[in-house]
Amino acid sequence: MRQLFPSNYAAFCYLVLILLYTPCVAVIGAMKRESGRYWAGVVVAWSTFLGYWLASVMYQLSNIVANPGFALPWLLASGIAMWLAVQGLKRIGNSPHRLPMNIIARQS
Repeated sequence: MRQLFPSNYAAFCYLVLILLYTPCVAVIGAMKRESGRYWAGVVVAWSTFLGYWLASVMYQLSNIVANPGFALPWLLASGIAMWLAVQGLKRIGNSPHRLPMNIIARQS
């Protein structure tokens, strides 16, 4: 395993990715059954993006001193990507026509 990661912290960042990325197939199936294919897809995409983003940000923060020419622009670009992702989630979360009928009935 030491050959795969340049440092112990890089291995830790990989573990963060594994902790947060796409849930297991059983959970995805339950989400699809409860709220539909669209929302299951949103959760899979968001959790994968969040896991990759956080692990990468943590790794780049540890590399700022060693390689600031790459780490700082990368952190800025990834911060913009996260802001755009959150804005997109807000937009789709506020559109009631995307909610399955059983969820709309529970909210009433």
